[in-house]
Amino acid sequence: MMEKSKLGIAKELLAAGIFVGALAGGYVFAGLMVLYVLLKEDDQWLKEMAVKAIVTLMVFSFFMNAVYLLPDVVRWFGTLANVLDAGWDSYKLTSGLELITDVIDIVRTIFFLVLSVKALKHQTINVPIVDDLIKKYV
Repeated sequence: MMEKSKLGIAKELLAAGIFVGALAGGYVFAGLMVLYVLLKEDDQWLKEMAVKAIVTLMVFSFFMNAVYLLPDVVRWFGTLANVLDAGWDSYKLTSGLELITDVIDIVRTIFFLVLSVKALKHQTINVPIVDDLIKKYV
């Protein structure tokens, strides 16, 4: 039988809900749920899953923002090339970079869904950067 959280639902369901909510609702939902779990729940696994959800969201956001920055830099060089009449077109390169952001977004969605399914089974996936931070600080 599954152990219940203080909300009255199974802690596995709560953890899965936090992953899905972080994916759909972003930082506001994830932050509120992490605060709730850290302040009110006693279960260490549930605390780790809540923190894992928001830290994983942050890692994906970091990579997305880094890749989003690249088309801006390329466009800047393209504009500079146009001003200098250098004959360089940045459109293909920026389009390619935008494809990379689409791939990262697809991977993020699949990864969070897999994490939520694993949480329903009281399991998880080892995420080296994220798990190292959780072990160190939670």
